[in-house]
This record gives sequence, C-alpha cells and structure tokens, in this order.
Amino acid sequence: MDINNPNTSVVNTVRLYTSSEKFPNGQLTELASKEFEVIRNSGPSLYEVVFDESVIVDASTELIVALDIKASPEPPNNYVFEIGRNSHGQTDFGYISSDFCEIFSPSSFESFGFDDNHIILNLIGDSFLDTEESDLSDIVIFPNPASEIIYLRLPFNTDFKKIALFNADGKEVKIKVINNSIDISKLSAGLYFLNLSTSNNSVTRKIIIE
Repeated sequence: MDINNPNTSVVNTVRLYTSSEKFPNGQLTELASKEFEVIRNSGPSLYEVVFDESVIVDASTELIVALDIKASPEPPNNYVFEIGRNSHGQTDFGYISSDFCEIFSPSSFESFGFDDNHIILNLIGDSFLDTEESDLSDIVIFPNPASEIIYLRLPFNTDFKKIALFNADGKEVKIKVINNSIDISKLSAGLYFLNLSTSNNSVTRKIIIE
C-alpha cells in the first residue's frame, strides 16, 4: 500500500457469502464479516483475518470470499491499496467490482484482458463428519512457533490418508512425517498451514516457523 501520509491507516472488510445460484449469478447472503486495519509497509504484507464466530455450512455449499476496499481519500492522504496477486495459476476464479470504475456487477479479470492476474487469497477451514469431529479437534501440534522439529499428537485409531504442509501462497511444501514428527529446519521462516486428511474429513492448523 502506497500512502503519502505515513500516519494514515486503512480499515478494509472481509466478507463471507453464499449464493442462491452458481456465483457470479444469484442472490448473495452474507454469513460473516470482519474488519482489519492495513498500515503502511515498505513491501508486501500478509494479513490473517479470523472471523469472530465459526461459520458452519454443508460441504457442498459454495462460499464466496469478498474483500471490500475503501475508496482512496483526496490528497495528501490518498493511497493505493492492492491485494496480492501473481501469475502462477489459480485454484478458483477471481472477480472485481468497482463503483469508481463503473463495474457494478462482479466481473472476471479475464474479461478485462488480465488473464494472468491471479489473486492471493486463501480461505482456511476444517471439514468434518460428526463421527470424527471430536477426534480431529483433539489434534495437538507442538511446539508452535518452532524452528527445528514439530511434533504431532494424533487421535488414537484415526487413519490419516495425507498430511501436507502449505505456505502462505497456498503452495504445498515437501515434508516427511516420521514417528509423528516433521523436520522443518530447512524451511524458510513464515506462516504455514498443516492439513491432515482422513478418508472423510480434514483439518487445518496454522504453523509459524521461526
């Protein structure tokens, strides 16, 4: 975010919706929202936004994550705020709407000629069936933060099909799980997400590597 006045901060809002039809069609219903403050920084910053209450939906429900960016005020307090993006591919489609640009309904970046404009926005949650929910909630990962090795305390008699680690960009990082431990000593410091999957469910936990 480029801000002429270094004392300026910007409060934006993340919203979570469902739609009555396949998005971008249909009527949106807001499930949750959370404001977060953005401050001036010399480079890209990662912001984690946690909703105040859990949002529980059926596994087949399409969830729409929206970021409301406030319009820039007049100089000298004007700013340019842009959500992170890359050209390395995407796991789902991104859309934009802007009253200032007279884009009044969500439109794809491809429709404006920005085929490689892929938004970096991860929605992290857990998926459960009732029979395993209580077991998966008992997973313990320690120490956290960590710099050398993390240990997993897993529920007894739960068959995990895959344990995967992802960085903040959503890219999977190669790891080996040996005796319920993971060597992270060669990984770069930062925020990661450990996903543990059974045949029916999955759970994701935040990991900080120092």
